[in-house]
Amino acid sequence: MIYDSYEVYQGKPFFYGLGNFCFDLGEKANSLWKEVYMVMLEFNDNIVFETFPYVQCYKEPVVELVK
Repeated sequence: MIYDSYEVYQGKPFFYGLGNFCFDLGEKANSLWKEVYMVMLEFNDNIVFETFPYVQCYKEPVVELVK
């Protein structure tokens, strides 16, 4: 299961764990390390965001969006 690791505090989003993009670490195979998300941000009068869950490096060093 993929968890979105963010919270909204006083109207502002805070995102956690976005720094683990595509690490091909064999000892972490099939762990939660491989199930992450990326964020698209839009800055206008307020902050609009959308999250995109993906899995990474299960069998090959690739990133696959979760449908």
